[in-house]
Amino acid sequence: MTKHLLYYFLVLIYWQGLCAQAQTIEFTPKEQHWLEKHPVIQFGYEPRWEPYEVFKDGEYAGIVGEYVKIIEEKTGIDMRPLPDLSWNESMNGLLNGTIKVVPSCAMTPNREKDFLFSKPYISDPLVIVTKKNGSYYGNLEDLKGETISLSKNYYTIELIKRKFPDVEIKRKKNIAACLDDVLSGKTTAFIGNLNVVKYYFNHHGYSELQIAGVTPFGDTKIGFAVNPEWSTFRDIIDKVLINIPAHQKHEIRKKWITQDSGTSFSRQFMIWLVVIISAIVVCLCILYYWNNVMRKIIKRKKSTEQQLKESLVASKQKDEEKKILLQEIHHRVKNNLQIVSSMMRIQSDVVKDEIASKTLKEAVERIKTIALVHDRIYKSPDVNKVQLREYIHSLYQDICAQFQHDKQPQIKITGDRILINMERIVPLALILNELITNSVKYAFDDQDQPLITIDVKQSLKIGIELTYADNGRWKENESSDYFGSSLIEIFTDQLEGDFQLNKTSTGTTYDFIFKTLQGVPLESSDND
Repeated sequence: MTKHLLYYFLVLIYWQGLCAQAQTIEFTPKEQHWLEKHPVIQFGYEPRWEPYEVFKDGEYAGIVGEYVKIIEEKTGIDMRPLPDLSWNESMNGLLNGTIKVVPSCAMTPNREKDFLFSKPYISDPLVIVTKKNGSYYGNLEDLKGETISLSKNYYTIELIKRKFPDVEIKRKKNIAACLDDVLSGKTTAFIGNLNVVKYYFNHHGYSELQIAGVTPFGDTKIGFAVNPEWSTFRDIIDKVLINIPAHQKHEIRKKWITQDSGTSFSRQFMIWLVVIISAIVVCLCILYYWNNVMRKIIKRKKSTEQQLKESLVASKQKDEEKKILLQEIHHRVKNNLQIVSSMMRIQSDVVKDEIASKTLKEAVERIKTIALVHDRIYKSPDVNKVQLREYIHSLYQDICAQFQHDKQPQIKITGDRILINMERIVPLALILNELITNSVKYAFDDQDQPLITIDVKQSLKIGIELTYADNGRWKENESSDYFGSSLIEIFTDQLEGDFQLNKTSTGTTYDFIFKTLQGVPLESSDND
C-alpha cells in the first residue's frame, strides 16, 4: 500500500512539473543577459487611479499591480515602486530618463513619439458620468457650453480641448474630487474610464450618479511605457503579456471592480437607519401640522369638491390631447432611430475594417432595440408603459431575423403579464438584447432543438424576478473584450438589480432580481 501511495505521489509531482514547464516563457540569450543585469527595477505610477493603481502605506496594488506581479513571477525581476511619487513626476522622470518604466500609461500619438510601448493589456472606453435626475447628456456634443470635471495631468484634457473646445474644463486633483463636483452640481459631467467609474460606484457610493453615454474617442489602450534605451525589456514584457490567458485577465478585473459585500452591507445598513429615523421625525412633524390645519380643510371641503369636479372634466380633455401628442412623439422618435440605424448599417457595409464593421452592426441592433420600445408604446393604449412579454417576443423575432440559420431557436415566455414604465424598459431591453443575441450567435451550433426560455415574476416584496435560459453550449471567444458582459452589468446596476450566471453542459441560465423595478400586473400568470 505504501509503495502505491509513493508511486502516485511521484506521478503527481512529475505531472505538476510538466504543467509548470509548459507555462515557461522562452527568452532569447540577449533577453536572458538583460534580465541578469537588471535584478531590481524601480518604476513610476499614478498613486490614486483606482482600480488600476493604488499606492497606500508603501504598498503598490490594483489591476496593474496584478500584472506587475505576473511580470515578476515570469522574469524573476524584483519590481519596486518609487516612494512618494505623483503622476506628473512619473511622466517627467520617464521623459528625462531618471525613470525607465511606467506600468500603466495610456497610449497616445504624442507619447508614442517619446516612449516605447508594450502591447496594450487593458482596453476600456471613456464614458460620460452625470447626475441621475439631471438633464440628459448622451454625448459630448450635448455638453457644449457646459462645465465638466477632469483630473489634472490626464490625457483626456488634451483630447477634449482639441475636439470639443466649447466644453469648459475644470481641473481637479483626483477622480473623487471630480465626481464630488458633479454630485454637488458644481459641474455638469465627468469624463473617465469605464472601469474606474464602475469601481467608484461600487466602492465609494455615488448612487445618485449614472453613466449617461460613451465618448467618440474609442477605447483607451493602456500598456507599459518604457524608455527607448530599454527596448529589450519592452520585448520581454510583450512575451509575458501574450502568455496571460483571457480568463486570468477577466478574473483580475472582476477581483478589483466587483463590490465588496461586507462593506456594501454596512453602508446600506447605515443609510437605511438614517432614512428610517428621518422618516419618523418627518411623520411626527406632519401629524402636528395636520392637527392644526384640519379644521380649515373641513371648512373648505365643500367648495373644493365642486371645483374639483369642474377641473376633472377639463383635465380629462387635456389628458386625451397629451396622450395623442405623446403617441406622435414616440412614433417620430422610432422613425428617427430607424433612420440612424439605416445610416449606420450602410456605413458598416462600406467600412473596410472588419472590427469596425462588426462594432457598427452591433450598435445598430442596440438602436433597433430602443426603437422597438417606442414602437410598442406608440401602439399601446398606455403611452407611459410597455407590455413586457409582448415586447420580449417582438425583440426575439427582430433579432432572429438578422441571423439566417437552418435551425431557428424556439422561444417560450412564461410568468406574469405586466406593464413596465418607459424609463425602466430601455435598460431591461438592452440586457435582453445582449442575452438573446449571444444565444443565437454562440450557443446552438451543436443543438438540434434550440430553445430559449424566459420567465417573468412580479413580487411586491422582492420586485421583478427574470430568469433567462437556453439549452445550448456557448462558445468562448478568446478575442472578446467582454464589452457585452460589461453592458449587462452596467444596466443591471442602473436598475439596482443583481444576477447570477450558471453555465452547464446542458445550457446557460441567468437569474436576475430587480429589487426596485415594479410592474403593473395585467392578469394572473399563465404559460404560452
